[in-house]
Amino acid sequence: MTPPPGHARALALAVGGIVLLSPDALLIKLISADLWTVVFYRNLFLLLFVVGLIGVTRRAGAVRGLGLPGLVAGLLYAASTLCFVASIRHTTAANTLVVLGAIPMIAALMRWGLLGRREPPRTWFAAMVVMAALAGLGASGFAGDHLLGIGLAGGTALCMAGYLTLLAAKPSLDRAAALGVGALVALPIGAVLAPGLAVTAPDLGLLAILGSAVVGGSFVAFGIATRTLSGAEVGLVMLLEMALGPLFVWIGLGEVPDRATVAAGLVIAATVAVHSWLGLGRVRSRRSSSSS
Repeated sequence: MTPPPGHARALALAVGGIVLLSPDALLIKLISADLWTVVFYRNLFLLLFVVGLIGVTRRAGAVRGLGLPGLVAGLLYAASTLCFVASIRHTTAANTLVVLGAIPMIAALMRWGLLGRREPPRTWFAAMVVMAALAGLGASGFAGDHLLGIGLAGGTALCMAGYLTLLAAKPSLDRAAALGVGALVALPIGAVLAPGLAVTAPDLGLLAILGSAVVGGSFVAFGIATRTLSGAEVGLVMLLEMALGPLFVWIGLGEVPDRATVAAGLVIAATVAVHSWLGLGRVRSRRSSSSS
């Protein structure tokens, strides 16, 4: 097994993963197929991506070595992806991504409550700033027809926080294989609930990009990053989608987020940047102390 990446490289992987993931909401909205057909093909192409990755890297025994933690991680990913796709279809992309801002705080609480490991003060402070930014949004867009979508986004945040926390607690767990388990769980659910699996050629192309490059590439990057960073730290980096996701939807579909959502996104992006900078400074300080 390769050693965990250094702190700077892990941050770069997490940031690269979020850049890959950011068009997710736009692609889901561009696809004309129904919700469960999207779930089926999204996970079919993700599974093909994982199988190809395992084959190229010659880790055929990866699935057999997952054990219970790997299966639980797969189930958490499957639940998060089901909730996310449904949330995007029942509210605005900006609303969904704002609710996902709770991921770092949930992950920090899970790491502390379930694993007995404390986050550094900077992570708690950053998570509280994010929660304050979310609270500042008030109930402006969080009512009426959006309530179902908001609730599903909350489910996404809870499951994703659990997924990231579990991966961070198990550095030896094969990340790609756990992702493949999640795809295997979600795949038949989409197949059973979809009214039909026929899709247009343009939709099939978008679904292939969505499942492989966007979801597959980004979550493999996040998984590798959790071998060095905690789930809360990776969750904070993932919040950059707050700024990038609505931007893609705005450019592609003209779905303009309101001012409160934009303000919250800017606060979260600034918080992530400062938190990452402080983390890198702490690593450099430790290295300087050990060398001297």
